[in-house]
Amino acid sequence: MPAMSSDSVGQCETGTFGLHGTVVRAWGQGFMMGAIVILLFLTLANMRRAILHILILAELILASLHGTFVFIEGPAYGWYLSTTAALLYISYNIHNVVNWIKVKPFLPKWGSRLYIITVILAWPYWIAEIYLNFSYNNDLGTGAFQQTRPWEALFREPWWIFTSLYLVYVVKRCYGIGICQLVYSSVRFGILIASMAISIAFVITDIVEVAVFPECAGKNPFWKLALVFKFAADAVFLDNFKTVLDQLTRRTMGNLVCPVPPAVAGDPEAAAQSEPRELASLQVPSSNKSNDGDGNSSVHLENWQPSLGGSSHRV
Repeated sequence: MPAMSSDSVGQCETGTFGLHGTVVRAWGQGFMMGAIVILLFLTLANMRRAILHILILAELILASLHGTFVFIEGPAYGWYLSTTAALLYISYNIHNVVNWIKVKPFLPKWGSRLYIITVILAWPYWIAEIYLNFSYNNDLGTGAFQQTRPWEALFREPWWIFTSLYLVYVVKRCYGIGICQLVYSSVRFGILIASMAISIAFVITDIVEVAVFPECAGKNPFWKLALVFKFAADAVFLDNFKTVLDQLTRRTMGNLVCPVPPAVAGDPEAAAQSEPRELASLQVPSSNKSNDGDGNSSVHLENWQPSLGGSSHRV
């Protein structure tokens, strides 16, 4: 007879984790629910009627419903748990679409298509996972969920990890500015980078824990912690990454804005114009210079913005 949900819970709580594990699971569930509610209010306070903002709000609402299954008892528990788990799986995939939209301005056309096509190719797994979850939690005759659950990270995390690492690459390659410099100038950007790093750390921890204790897959708190910090990275900046970085670099580097990479624009002749501009290469008229009293002139970059054609103009 295949293993069912009740058997796995018993093994996990008495064998691997014990009473301490039950407390940790309860803490993880409460942490996830409370954090998502806070992020929901922050998103509502800052959102506009933009598709990206609406998707971020949707992923938070769907994930938050999974935290309510603890209030259900009796025969309805398994059905309610599986229903909210299905909504959580949908939230995972919305999160991947959100990150595609956020990083899309920096991707070449083929890279953007490859990104979203691979996201879509993962959907059959999640459809099967929804069915197997209902079967597992309601004793419908198959315990295959125990074999498919450890593979969830493979169909959930690669896009998030790529997006996080690619953002760091873009900041250095396209804008010619260090991460630490941006973090120093913007606490919100520091929160974004910290959330990405922490979530990836918990993703790795969850994968290792599931590999060692597969019977406890989904019952550890690590995936909940990773999920919260992923959502925090989405909510701290609701706009796409290019809009965010352009705004930050305007304040940090005197209105320097990164042009769209030539691979994105599809114009090979724009390659020279799309290279990051060094501050020293800006031509600033003498009228925008001032003397510091010792005969040394200084340049005020905050009033200047380079155009894509290489000239500078007053703003």
